[in-house]
Amino acid sequence: MFGSFFVVGNKKKGRNRLELKAENKMLGFVMNYKKPLLAICAAVILVIAVVVGLQMRDQKIKEDQKQAYTSGSQAYSKGKFDQAIKNLEQAKQLNPQDPKAHVALAQSYEAKGQLDKAAEEYKASIALNSNQPEAIYNLAIIYRSQGNMQAAIDELNKAVKLNANFVQARIALGDTYAQTGVFNKAKEQYQTVIKMKPFGVDLAGIKAKLGSLK
Repeated sequence: MFGSFFVVGNKKKGRNRLELKAENKMLGFVMNYKKPLLAICAAVILVIAVVVGLQMRDQKIKEDQKQAYTSGSQAYSKGKFDQAIKNLEQAKQLNPQDPKAHVALAQSYEAKGQLDKAAEEYKASIALNSNQPEAIYNLAIIYRSQGNMQAAIDELNKAVKLNANFVQARIALGDTYAQTGVFNKAKEQYQTVIKMKPFGVDLAGIKAKLGSLK
């Protein structure tokens, strides 16, 4: 019985020595590589701090851009076009990739009669998102007002292609074709509008235009 106890005790002591040896070995490893480990930890903390900082900055930019866009849109709706331009220019600078900011800015410039700037903003918006028949239509109307009839026709055709039920674009396209003497294509647009029977459109006036063409 005593012999068995002695053996167990030796095994326990032996295990403790092995554990102590392993701990000393680990401690020695840590001490040998203390500086590299601290450098790695510092680098990881720095990366995390940078990532968090960038996320916070991006969030702040988004919030500022949204506020500038909202303020500009509200100013436009109240007829305060100078203020609208100021706010929307800020919104555009904060996020040049926002098509809405370009369109709103274009509308504000258009309201001020600054058609060249308005056209540039419409084009910038369309370049970011080509699926904007309304913006394309507005650009076409500016071209037509400047006497650039072919450019107006090209843009109006794009608008109609994107939205076949865009009545105002079809009427404008018919009018522009008629002004440039392309009567057969003008007739096509007027006839299409008449067949559509859109609510709120002066169809009698469209029929009169159609009847006046040779």
